[in-house]
Amino acid sequence: MQFWIPGAAVIILSLLGLIQKPVWPAEIFLSLLPQIALLGLVISLFVFGMGRWGPGILALFGSALALWGAREQFQSADVATGETAFVIVWANVFERGESLSKVLRLAKDVDADIVLIAETPNKHSPDLKHLDTGNFEYQRGAFAGENSAISLFSRKPVSNFDIIEVNGRNGAIFTVKYNYQDIAFSVVHPTIPLTPEKIRMRNEHILTYAEHLKGKPSRVMIGDFNTAPWSPVITQSKSVAELRRLSPGISSTWLSTLPLLGLPIDHVLLGGNVSGEVKIGKAIGSDHFPIIVGLSIAH
Repeated sequence: MQFWIPGAAVIILSLLGLIQKPVWPAEIFLSLLPQIALLGLVISLFVFGMGRWGPGILALFGSALALWGAREQFQSADVATGETAFVIVWANVFERGESLSKVLRLAKDVDADIVLIAETPNKHSPDLKHLDTGNFEYQRGAFAGENSAISLFSRKPVSNFDIIEVNGRNGAIFTVKYNYQDIAFSVVHPTIPLTPEKIRMRNEHILTYAEHLKGKPSRVMIGDFNTAPWSPVITQSKSVAELRRLSPGISSTWLSTLPLLGLPIDHVLLGGNVSGEVKIGKAIGSDHFPIIVGLSIAH
């Protein structure tokens, strides 16, 4: 009997994650579907090794359920369909000056036009004394002394930059002009959804920024969403502003790039005549990995 219990537990956890309702604690299991799949796989191998085929198949079935729920993580990576208009680097640096320095060096290496930073360290921090911000002429947000956890460094002219606080967390909106077209950006960084109230606050934050993009012919939503790509709020955001998620393939962005160990919670959503591709960068000393986005704008 004891061999059946772990497999049954994996199935129950998978089903909780598949509820697809933004409620606690189902939300936690929804985000952890890849890890539940890994747990089921380990259990099944162990039970098979004990010669218990029935319980092993049960655990394997639970693992398959979890993988099906997280199937969006295993989509092939998107490829840009046109000439790259500009390159964006996004990173949550966890208030670490060393991480910010590494991101700016990465931006230089990939010839980035725009760098977006979440959890920017204090501008007057000692480890930023010799920070090289390169040739980013336009600097806004926290690094420019504004009340925001978001910072922007850009080589392209930026207009209509504004910080919007939603449920105690700041994001940013701004516009970049390219070939006489205005590209509208929403940058999100909602709270961590550890309680029912925090889940509501996170969802409201994300959807507020999605609403800002409605009706814009060229639109980009980017940030640390603190949720997986298969969550209901991502689906709602895509519906609200007619967006599509740019897939980096199987890589994750938080804790580990490995799909069954980390979580993909940093996303890029595109709409209108914007297409592109996204890659996960190397570790920068933060709990997040940077993402590198190449955007193409159709005429």
